[in-house]
Amino acid sequence: MDSVLKPSCLLSFRAENARSFKDELELSMLATAMAESHCVHEVAWRQVGSPLRVLPVVGVFGANASGKSNLLRIMYDMRRYVLGSFRSSVPGRAITRHAFRLDRRVTGRLSRYEIGIVLKGVRYEYGFELDDERVCEEWAYRYPKGRAAMLFHRQGYDVRLGAAERSRSRRVLDLLRPNALFLSTAAAADHPLLFPLYDWFDRNLMLADRESRVNRQVFTAKMFDSGVRRKAVLQMLRAADLGITGVSEQPLEPGEAQRAQRVILAIEDNDGRTALSGSEGREDRMEERLLEVMAEMTNIKLVHRASGGEVEFDMEDESLGTLVWFSLAGPAVHALRFGAVF
Repeated sequence: MDSVLKPSCLLSFRAENARSFKDELELSMLATAMAESHCVHEVAWRQVGSPLRVLPVVGVFGANASGKSNLLRIMYDMRRYVLGSFRSSVPGRAITRHAFRLDRRVTGRLSRYEIGIVLKGVRYEYGFELDDERVCEEWAYRYPKGRAAMLFHRQGYDVRLGAAERSRSRRVLDLLRPNALFLSTAAAADHPLLFPLYDWFDRNLMLADRESRVNRQVFTAKMFDSGVRRKAVLQMLRAADLGITGVSEQPLEPGEAQRAQRVILAIEDNDGRTALSGSEGREDRMEERLLEVMAEMTNIKLVHRASGGEVEFDMEDESLGTLVWFSLAGPAVHALRFGAVF
């Protein structure tokens, strides 16, 4: 078996003038000389040449209000721009931007987001700069043979196109709006080279925060429909030593199942976000709808050890800690199985 992996993985994330960060921030997954060798994954990133040494896990430490949570929110902001800028933007409408607010000299400057990933054995660099009105710069490069090959580079209204799939890229220009990303627009046009990059943000970048906990409970509950995934989730629940021995399910009535499915699909389609996404910017009704789905979907009860046998508990009777772990189990199993960033 080849020891060099060819997964989709995150290499680095950079941003500037975003939320509580005035200056550039960088999160790197590349291993340094300090990394223990058994923790490092070697990842192929081009057709020939040495692999990259990548860490599978990163921890961020700091004092209260030092920006740890905002780092994750900024990554989610980039995801939201990519997935929603074409579908949700209206010509002439301002861009919802979270710039640094504690220095007026900085607030008016551009915000920048940039990410480096490996996608099916090829390295990609993608990023953009924007203000409150338009996308000012945007770029995407890939490295199939080790040297940068431009997919596109946008400066305001001027877009330079790479040599590959140039005719398909020209069609995207007919749809492009000043306040929409070229990548988002290209995905709507099913661009063969750019859609996989867009799809990475949709499927491979998942955020778990307080606001998305109920969403993730729904996601975990849906995984019990599959025998393989059900077994993996149960293993994670048991690993936490919560006394959980299993899950009891009662099938929904046909009408209830269809109604739950319609509500879930509406939630997943909301502004280009999936059930794994955070809920920032949503109306209060969204939380109520999610709770409604949970009530309908979760004829799921957690089975606990008890003296003389086992006892089933409704989800509403579980502790907050148990619900938090339950909401993490499904997305964690998904990330481990498919190599997503969680």
